[in-house]
Amino acid sequence: MEIQEQQAIRTTLQVPVRARWIIDIDHEEEIGEAIAFARSHNVPWLVLGEGSNVLFRGAGVLPVAILHLRMQTIRVLADGVQPLVQVAAGYRWHQFVEWTVAAGLWGIENLALIPGNVGAAPVQNIGAYGVELQDVLWSVRAYDTVAEQMVELTPEDCQFGYRNSVFKQHPDRWIITEITVQLSRSPKPQLQYPDLAALRERSSLTPREVMETIIRIRRRKLPDPQRLPNAGSFFKNPVLPRSRWEQLRQKFPSMPGYPLPSGQVKIPAAWLIETCGWKGRRIGNAGISPNHAAIVVNYGVASGDEIVSLVERIQDSVFRTFGILLEPEVRIL
Repeated sequence: MEIQEQQAIRTTLQVPVRARWIIDIDHEEEIGEAIAFARSHNVPWLVLGEGSNVLFRGAGVLPVAILHLRMQTIRVLADGVQPLVQVAAGYRWHQFVEWTVAAGLWGIENLALIPGNVGAAPVQNIGAYGVELQDVLWSVRAYDTVAEQMVELTPEDCQFGYRNSVFKQHPDRWIITEITVQLSRSPKPQLQYPDLAALRERSSLTPREVMETIIRIRRRKLPDPQRLPNAGSFFKNPVLPRSRWEQLRQKFPSMPGYPLPSGQVKIPAAWLIETCGWKGRRIGNAGISPNHAAIVVNYGVASGDEIVSLVERIQDSVFRTFGILLEPEVRIL
């Protein structure tokens, strides 16, 4: 375990803030020690990987201990037609997708190029192009800060929902150290999204071909955080009762909607924001991407408060127009 003082907090939005302490953790056994250190100094602790889904308010040195898990192992626990693969929390998510594709395994190729580390994936129940993590998750290994011991959680324990989980509902309870997913050697392409329609005409397909298609789509639509700081889609796509969606369609005939198994309809947040005229707009150092209306970007040295102010203006605009309150997908601290 390595402890550093007053270091910059790395996030993909690149808000200029520092942490009182950053604690690098290389083994599960160090987690309890790191939490004890934070508690002894009377500061909250926060697990942070690449910071791809976090926005810090405030400025200067924040009174917080950042826990950075550096474990990066991959193990095949059970091989066969549906192998179980265990991967450590510190492994980059996209690199893990690439590993599975190189092994000829189906299951998470639609989740390519999602930023962040593996440990963050269950928190958000990450999803894209018709696939969510819960579709393949077998178990989660985590440190329970209440019981002060390592535990194994089943998918049912995780209480997954749309961009939601028990880890998000109780962020101070568990620290995820590993996840295990069940993948497949048999072709199982998920191509229901319109952007993937061309792939449906193929008589044969590999997970690599699907992954590479997803990568091209995402790079065309989404700005690279290394070049234009952002946290991916800042807002959740709202989910409405079908009757409410049909009412809105009478006033807004072009409003898209994606029916869900629950009978509800998912509305693209980007469409709502663009219809309200926010796509490509900039206020000070913060703005909305000209390529994707749900992406909030940092054009300079925007503070967390400056970005939040823009987000609140967008929420107010969408609510006044559609009566829909957009919920941030990014965690604001």
